[in-house]
Amino acid sequence: MDIEQRPTVPLYLRISQSDLKEGETISDALDRQEKDCRRLADGLGWRVGETFKDLGISATKGKDRPEFLRLLATKPARAITWHMDRFIRMSAELEVVISTNENMDVRSVFSGQFDLATPAGRMAARQVVAVNQYEGEHKAERQRARNQQLAEQGYPFWRRAPLGHTSKGEKTEHAKSVAWAAKALLDGETLANIARAFDENGVPNPQGAPKWTSVAISVILRSPRIAGILAFKGERMPLSRIEPIISEETFAELQGILSGNDAKAAGGGKARNLLTGLALCGECNDGKTTVRAGKGKYADGRHAKYQCGVHGHNSHRNTRRPDENGVTEGIDEYVVDRTLAVIERGEHVIFSAGLTQPERAELVAERKRLRDALGEWESAGASIGPSEYLRVTQPLRAALSDVEEKLQTPAMRDLLEGLTFGGTGWTGLMAKAALWERWDVLPLARKRAILAAIWESITLLPSHGNRWHMPAVEDVVELVERTQ
Repeated sequence: MDIEQRPTVPLYLRISQSDLKEGETISDALDRQEKDCRRLADGLGWRVGETFKDLGISATKGKDRPEFLRLLATKPARAITWHMDRFIRMSAELEVVISTNENMDVRSVFSGQFDLATPAGRMAARQVVAVNQYEGEHKAERQRARNQQLAEQGYPFWRRAPLGHTSKGEKTEHAKSVAWAAKALLDGETLANIARAFDENGVPNPQGAPKWTSVAISVILRSPRIAGILAFKGERMPLSRIEPIISEETFAELQGILSGNDAKAAGGGKARNLLTGLALCGECNDGKTTVRAGKGKYADGRHAKYQCGVHGHNSHRNTRRPDENGVTEGIDEYVVDRTLAVIERGEHVIFSAGLTQPERAELVAERKRLRDALGEWESAGASIGPSEYLRVTQPLRAALSDVEEKLQTPAMRDLLEGLTFGGTGWTGLMAKAALWERWDVLPLARKRAILAAIWESITLLPSHGNRWHMPAVEDVVELVERTQ
């Protein structure tokens, strides 16, 4: 038969994270499925048409499968899949397929055929899917029981080893990458830039994704396991055999940054300029639209102007004509000058933000005491009644939760390390003179984090100037200092 006359058949491929073998990527698994399906189509004398792929989606958790629904919408006469449980795993889904296209002929590489065109075929399909659903639910119950048993013994219950750990919780060579990412975020680096650094240095993604993303980095840095903490169903287990990559104190600081007021600076995108994404557009004046750098640069490498990041209006040149003393001050210089003046003053809320080392040490000791007490009651749980167990442990858990929350206060003062100074007279003057030099050598990400910590808002106001008359920089930049 001529190839153009052969019946056309779509392929449906699905991979969930739990299907991947150790070291296998989603791309590898899909290639394996597709080759087998194409081989079956060729043996049946069918020509392969469109291929529908659902990636990383389980068929047993009630999640929509976009490509599966798109396949059904085409109402094909036939379809090929790798295994029937890749195509349908739940009885409710089978009924949707039957009501949509009851004449579909579904073939699989490893589990036979569903001929939905006949009553006998539909009955057989319902029986097979019912058995598959039962097996899936029973397997899930066994897995939950196994996970709980592992957690109670202090072992992790990961389906695949995460970055920096083996499946048993031992540290790997990539633990250094996780530790570096934590330090970079604390130093003011963005999640997006950390993701780019992972890509550039070839850090492997355990999920098989081709590129790292800000979300993936955030998930790693929010995971208690990097601090050696084992959690089960949202509760910390008293025993953990996971080797810590960072300290619990560092982990608490990370959570403060990821969820605190400076999350915008920490998790932003590709920031290459001081105020991009931080300064607000005063012409939009909606409290959320920020500015970006416009095209063009000066000879010293500075970008030529800022403008509204959404509409492109409210354009400001990043320099000003020399004043009567011949001094030229741009927008960046003005904001930095005011910021360093706040740091010199030493009275900003940033200087009292976070915890002192004695306060943190006291909380850490209290946390250990509460955990030890809970661990003792966990061990005695089988020998006392449930009501007595709850009566004793609930206040302990509430107190532990309060301590954990306090330890998540970000240590914002660490941002100013190397910038603060003391002394009077000549010593003080020399320190002030060196402040700009110290600022200049800071990474851009840390500079932006300091601005986000010190200023409640930075707004570029409409200037209404022209090439002959340019308002003074203080008339177009509005700075509001944080008070809490």
